[in-house]
Amino acid sequence: MKLKKYLYTLIVLCTMGAFTGCSDWLDYTPKDKETEDQTFSSKQGFYTAVNGVYNRLIDDVMYGKNLTYGMLDLMGKRYNVPDRLQYSVGSSSLNASVIAGYSYSDIDFSPIIESIWEEAYSTILNINVILDNAEQRRGTVLNEDDYNLIKGDLLALRAFLHFDLLRLFGPVYSRNPDQLCIVYNDSRTAQAYSQLSARSIIYDHLIPDLNAAEECLAEYDPVVTEGSLASTVENEDNYARYRQLRLNYYAVLLLKARVYLWAGDTANALAAAQKLTDDPQVTAWFPFVNSDELLGGQRPDRTFSTECLFGFYDSGRNTIYTSYFDGANLTASVLLQPRSGYVSTLFANGNQTNLGDYRYMSQWTANTNYFIKYREIELTDEEIEESSYPFYTYFMPLMHLSEAYYIAAECLRDTDPGKARDYMDTIMAARGRQPLDANITSDALLEEIKLEYLRETYGEGQAFYMFKRFFQNIGGAQNGQNTSTYAASDARYVLPLPESELINR
Repeated sequence: MKLKKYLYTLIVLCTMGAFTGCSDWLDYTPKDKETEDQTFSSKQGFYTAVNGVYNRLIDDVMYGKNLTYGMLDLMGKRYNVPDRLQYSVGSSSLNASVIAGYSYSDIDFSPIIESIWEEAYSTILNINVILDNAEQRRGTVLNEDDYNLIKGDLLALRAFLHFDLLRLFGPVYSRNPDQLCIVYNDSRTAQAYSQLSARSIIYDHLIPDLNAAEECLAEYDPVVTEGSLASTVENEDNYARYRQLRLNYYAVLLLKARVYLWAGDTANALAAAQKLTDDPQVTAWFPFVNSDELLGGQRPDRTFSTECLFGFYDSGRNTIYTSYFDGANLTASVLLQPRSGYVSTLFANGNQTNLGDYRYMSQWTANTNYFIKYREIELTDEEIEESSYPFYTYFMPLMHLSEAYYIAAECLRDTDPGKARDYMDTIMAARGRQPLDANITSDALLEEIKLEYLRETYGEGQAFYMFKRFFQNIGGAQNGQNTSTYAASDARYVLPLPESELINR
């Protein structure tokens, strides 16, 4: 693997603050053991390093573009793709139709794929360096609270990154779980690790890491007893606050449910999901969006941040909107929008009353297909000066509490259809939708769950993963690009390993 040159790269925030609006990074490269010891000689050094690995996720190569509203949503058929639509990230620029057409070997597309691979494994190596130092300094630099919070957080983040690599480069699990695919790196040593099967990645590595993370965070994560803590306390240590910007205890539970569901392990997926759906404390800490404030307020929380378990902060969020989604001011060469009529059909699903869906009314402009989920929240001069603006101003979601309900419903649709429908109706009510038909069939319920994923996660990259998990054709009400049907195939759903990786095999 081409990882050695990345081994000690730690991206460090220049200004810690409260994770609000800071985008100034610098590369900090410990040259030797002495420099590394200095970095991890204090609790502040550890938390600065943790902040650094999280801020790598914001880069356009990763969740700042490719793995959310950009590459993955193009591959998930979320947008109409005219011939002149261009896609750029880093030094790469290509016609978006190449991405939407799954032309992974294209000379301009393959470097984007390789950059995702390299950045993910680079970040994983940095995580392993921090974890190694945390073990060495437990009881000296780090007390039990800090040690367990850092360890649980980073074990979960390591699993999160490996899982998305598996979802991209691994096989369709239901078709070939024993196919060799990615590697799992839980060491700080740079070497060519052996490829593992998808089954081994999940059961020998992802689940053990997530179990260990859950154990650490269940007792030591303040989210359990104090909630998301999405505010700054002046003159106090704020490292353990803003829990939605970290893989907190509840986000770990949802990630476990995701992983088990990917493997078709519905019993364990259900058990993990129900720790969220059936715990009243969870909805107390992560309440469903207030529809009056959302639809009647001057500054709506279009990302529904109160109910998000994990996401990231991007002070350039409005630039995403103005660069790609501002239909009033952008030309077709850069505008990302679904095909005409798609959005209303997706949300109505045969019942016009459902166009009162809070997501439809708040995240899309009336009578158009313009996506405004990431549009700017207007701030007062005082808020700008004092950096006291609402938490959701720059928030970008990655994990929603609603997903736990979708997972629980999917796992129960055959064995307990009434309970499955109850889980779905909880979300229907929270979104201003009509309840499902009391006599809905198992197959129809599954189709509704799929449509809910599409409604809920626009701009977040999840549609492609859903289509791949089910190995399904993309067409009809699920295809936002055009009215064609794209047949499921390994060639479309399995990204090839980068050439640099293959050379070292």
